[in-house]
Amino acid sequence: MAISSVCVFCAASPNLDEKFVIEAQKLGYFLAHEGMELVYGGGGSGLMGAVSDAVMEKKGHVLGFMPQDLMALEDASSRITRLTIVHDMHERKKSMYKHADAFVVLPGGFGTFDELCEVVTWRNLGFHKKPVIIVDLEGYWTHFKLQIEKGIAERIISESYRSSFTFVSTVEECFAILKNTTITANDDE
Repeated sequence: MAISSVCVFCAASPNLDEKFVIEAQKLGYFLAHEGMELVYGGGGSGLMGAVSDAVMEKKGHVLGFMPQDLMALEDASSRITRLTIVHDMHERKKSMYKHADAFVVLPGGFGTFDELCEVVTWRNLGFHKKPVIIVDLEGYWTHFKLQIEKGIAERIISESYRSSFTFVSTVEECFAILKNTTITANDDE
């Protein structure tokens, strides 16, 4: 079956270069056009706000998960289809994971790093087979990729991790993967 929901991990910071905002908006427009629901952390600012606003602008569906304690800090969006308030960060990540058929990672900070590393680890351990696509906009993830390669070269990271994610340079490359990937009902296993 085709991918019907995509979890996007990205920056909540409002102090971003406009070039990143434009790319997040492109991703949102694509998701809405393809009828793919956006699943994300529920924030209304930064790239989180840009991607969710773009989906909503094109009459798409957005499902956000926000921990109660972050409501004020992350500017929870009131402009989305459904915002679910959860107990803590662990429940947020578990909820996003459960509702997503695929993961897309845009530039972000430590929260994004955490989310990315967790879903890649879970995939490598065989907990799921969902695609994980890292969009290396403006070379943002280049050093992360180099760190992974260094870990593999030093035999600290297993070579099997290379098949746990896909790096792309543009959101357009990400679109092609999302459109052409099929998933099975047991991709969570």
